[in-house]
Amino acid sequence: MTDPNLQKIRALPIWQGEIEATPLGGGITNVNYTV
Repeated sequence: MTDPNLQKIRALPIWQGEIEATPLGGGITNVNYTV
């Protein structure tokens, strides 16, 4: 995960283990991820 947004997602204290975050396409003014 080299994307700065993905690094921020991984750093959130709500996760209880390893996560897999994937960017969703189609955003015009924002970026969304599935985790």
